[in-house]
Amino acid sequence: MYGNLSTFQMLLGGGILTNEDLVIGNKKGDTALHEAARFGQKEVVEVLLKYERDLVMVSNNSEETPLFTAASCGKKNVFDLLIEDGRIHSDHSVMASIDGSTILHAAIMGEYFAKELFEINHIDLRDKAEKAFKDMNNGLMLVTALIGIVNYAALFTLPGGYDQDNQSKTYGEPVFLIRKDTQDDTVKFLWYISIALFSSLFALVAMLSIQVSRFRSNDFYIALPFKYIVAMISIGS
Repeated sequence: MYGNLSTFQMLLGGGILTNEDLVIGNKKGDTALHEAARFGQKEVVEVLLKYERDLVMVSNNSEETPLFTAASCGKKNVFDLLIEDGRIHSDHSVMASIDGSTILHAAIMGEYFAKELFEINHIDLRDKAEKAFKDMNNGLMLVTALIGIVNYAALFTLPGGYDQDNQSKTYGEPVFLIRKDTQDDTVKFLWYISIALFSSLFALVAMLSIQVSRFRSNDFYIALPFKYIVAMISIGS
């Protein structure tokens, strides 16, 4: 397991080693995949899984799977590769040994990637958080869209209407914008509506970015809260 990958592939490809040989364990019941996991030989693991995928489910005498071995030895590259197998779930026996220790225990005792393992064992929490975030975001998107529509309509339907005199030089211009006594207030009103429209559009873009996020665990720490705060500030303004 220390390393001649090409020789190992030649033994398998030449039929010298069979799939049945790969399942045979040593005195401790460790298969070739256990040993490859223990020493972090990712390339060897890939070859083994290519020839015999069921090796990932084989336990040794301590009922430890290769996944457990990778976790206890801190071989994250091999652990990530093994966890991609669709048959492995957080409640499966592959996650524990004969004494009841789970992969999380093994990783913590070895001070290895406990964070990743915690997330795997509590993936339902992330799913619930994603659903709650999306449900809340859907309601706010509707409110933001309505605010944008109202402001858009107000921008083109100004109070007082427009000058309808075809002979006038100000034909088609807002009446309140033409009159000296209401001109300043009308300009302020237009600025306010324009800013409100821009803010609602900006908030809508921020919420859309939340909706299409991948919702990875790290996103909940900074990215998603930041986007949400930006959207709320934009709506409030």
